[in-house]
This record gives sequence, structure tokens and C-alpha cells, in this order.
Amino acid sequence: MSSKKLVITDALEDENHVKMIAEYIYEARDDIVGKNNLSELADRLTKTLEYNLFHGELIALKILLPSYKELSNQTVLKGEQLKSVHILGWCVELLTVTFIVNDDIMDNSITRYNRPCWYRLQNIGMSAVNDCIILENFSYHLLAKHFRHTDIYVELMRMFHEVVLTTSCGQCLDMLGGQKSVTTFTMAAYRNVTDTKTSPCVFFLPFALAMHLAGVSNPLAFQEIKSISLDLGYYHQVQNDFLDSFGHPEDRGKIGTDIQENKFSWLAIQCMMRASQEQKQVMEECYGQNDPAKVQRVKELYKDLKLVEVYETFEKESIQNIESQLQKATQGVPRRAVLEVLNRIRNQDML
Repeated sequence: MSSKKLVITDALEDENHVKMIAEYIYEARDDIVGKNNLSELADRLTKTLEYNLFHGELIALKILLPSYKELSNQTVLKGEQLKSVHILGWCVELLTVTFIVNDDIMDNSITRYNRPCWYRLQNIGMSAVNDCIILENFSYHLLAKHFRHTDIYVELMRMFHEVVLTTSCGQCLDMLGGQKSVTTFTMAAYRNVTDTKTSPCVFFLPFALAMHLAGVSNPLAFQEIKSISLDLGYYHQVQNDFLDSFGHPEDRGKIGTDIQENKFSWLAIQCMMRASQEQKQVMEECYGQNDPAKVQRVKELYKDLKLVEVYETFEKESIQNIESQLQKATQGVPRRAVLEVLNRIRNQDML
């Protein structure tokens, strides 16, 4: 059973390097296959990992590494320190891809990272649901194998399980919201979705893991990074919603389907908040309809209501709010790393 190896380095800024395959992922596969005599499953596990895990932005690794370096006051990481950061990063990536595959199924999505979604491949289909269970448990296997002997293991496991539960509830909220009429969408409900579905796994978990690994124990620091992470997640999700209608599919790696799928979208809510009675009637008739003409009518309505300008104002205010929180943040919050993430979002480098 062959394994591709990743040289242990912290040069994650290099795009080619960051896409390379981590040996720890294959280590988990080999452990599970060997322990349970599942050699006939090895190829399927390999395909699942390679197709889903190594084509995204690897956000967790890009957050964990600079955060830990900043908090440990080191410019270069080596040996066990770097190994620990990489393993935790891949554990978060495993959770992230679990939610992505599930989300694609629930949204009936067509593409992800400029390729067909995993569940749309021949001979995959709804068996992708079981693949998600396997991917999630790979992360717990790696945590137990490499951190069971540490003082932070129980806290790491608690955080992972809490984030999985919270994010799953957030995905359910998002799905239920999309089953309602666009006339019932509210900003308060939308913010509740982003605070549960987007922020915990994508932002809070990797920041908090780096802080625990660096020995941060001040509860206030964790409260502050959670607040900042929620606002980062809100900004990031709103940007995603905006680009679904106003972005380019080739840049995003997927085709926008929010309008025809009746998604609980920031743009739809902003539209309904500003629309006249006549315009609201158009939204009721066209939103959630898989008809190209009706989808285009909704996009025209977004333009008529100047939602591009509304988004630009929101973006400016979001950045100022997060920067203000960072200026007041206590010791133990990785300020520079947060600013780096904020700049990545602003530059649309975290799609």
C-alpha cells in the first residue's frame, strides 16, 4: 500500500507545497485498514481522501501554523512542534471536508473546486454520507494516537466534538431556512446560521487549537478569539453569498445555485429589506425556482437595489469592527495571524 510523503516543513505559503499530501492522513488510513483487516477498503479510502481533501484552500493549516508561530514567538518550526501543528491542521481539514461533502449533497450542488462534487461521481452517490462518517472519525483517530499522552488531549477532544455538534446544527438551520418562503427570511436568523455553521469549524477551532498548543490558558483570550471568529465567519459567509450571484464560477471553483435552491442568503434578505411591494412580489415568484429566466430576474433585482454598494459598505464596516477588536485583545490572542486571515478574506483568497 503506497503512501505519498510530505516533507515536514512550515513553508505552507508555497501553493504547490500546501497541496501536497500529508503522511498523517495515510497513516490513519493504514492504521484502520491494518487493525480491522480491511484491505479491500484501502483503495476506496484513498480515493475518498485524495478527491476531497487535497483540492481546497486548506484554511485550517494556514491559520494554525502562523498562529502557533506567533504565540510561541518562533519564525521557523521544526520537529515535534511542527508535527503537532500539521496533525491538528489535518484533523480540522478532515472535519471541514466532512461538512463540505454533506453540504453539497443537501444543496444538490454540481461542482466543487472546479470538479464534480464527490457524491455525483459514478458509483459514489449517497454512499458519500458514509464516507463523511469515516472522514470525521479519521480526525479522532489521529488525535488519540498523537495527543492522548498530553495534558490538552481531553480539551482537544471536547472542542472537536462541540464544534461537530454546533456545525451540524448550523447546517440543519441553514437547510430548514431554505425550505421557507423568502418572505420569512430575517437577518437575525441568518446570523444565527453563520455563528453555528461557518465560524466554529473554519475559524474558531484552528485559532483555539493553536492557542492550546502554545500553552495559552487565559479564559478571556479564548472568549475574545471566539467573538472575533464569529465575526470573521459572518464576513466570510456574506462574501460567499455575494459572490454566488456576482462572482465568477471559474474563480470560485463552483457554480452558484443559491437563487434556484432557495438558499437562506444574505443577498435575498437585503433585497427583501429594501424592496417595494412590487419587487417583493417578483422575489416571491422567482426566488427558489430552477428557471434561468427567473434566476436572472432576481439578479437584475439585486442590481436595481444596488446590493453591490450595500455589500461594499458591509465589508468596510466588518473589517473595521474586527480590527477594533484586535486592538483591544488581551495577550494570548494571535493578532497578526487574525489580520492575515482578515486580509485573505478581503482579497477573496479563502473561497
